[in-house]
Amino acid sequence: VSIDFKSIKASELNFIHNFPNGFQSSQICTISRYAGISNRVSSIGIFDVFNNEISYALLSQLIWYFIEGFCLRIEEDPYSKDFKGNSYYVSIGDQQLKFYNSDLSQKWWVELDNNSKNNTLIPCNNKDYIDACNQIISERILLSFKRNFV
Repeated sequence: VSIDFKSIKASELNFIHNFPNGFQSSQICTISRYAGISNRVSSIGIFDVFNNEISYALLSQLIWYFIEGFCLRIEEDPYSKDFKGNSYYVSIGDQQLKFYNSDLSQKWWVELDNNSKNNTLIPCNNKDYIDACNQIISERILLSFKRNFV
């Protein structure tokens, strides 16, 4: 993951740069935390840090939130034989969706069959599963289907 300080709104950094639009400091810290939580992220790079106190303070918070996320990381793979959770099949029309739910983290995934050796797991939530049971495909899953098949 790479974070560039120029992506942060100028007002958040006391107008050190001339970019009026961008992330708020709280948003970029949230992104850093979620990056730390992700099992697929192994490193973070923070670039173009401005030479002033507020930038250094925000830099330290970004590092803190990444480490906090990393400490909250739960290694879980629905395809693993050690997976502690459940799988559910839901038929919608002629499609069959397979949902996974973790007992450890309560995370949800839906499996997309992309006609290759490796199916794709898309993060979703309990509402996506309930909607599918009611024959409704959520926009998140629909967009993922489009990305995988186009």
